[in-house]
Amino acid sequence: MGGPGARVLALAQMAAGLPLTAWGMRRRSGGWTTAGLLLIAHGALGTAYGLSRRRP
Repeated sequence: MGGPGARVLALAQMAAGLPLTAWGMRRRSGGWTTAGLLLIAHGALGTAYGLSRRRP
């Protein structure tokens, strides 16, 4: 938990969420927009947690 693999996964979630959100907004689809926003939020929380738990 909090290792380099977790950080990569969190960044991948944010990278996948950005175009998904844009696509959902362009198509005016609330479901796809929400899914993209959830991916972005989950990835951002994971990244913030990983940065706060850095070991010396």
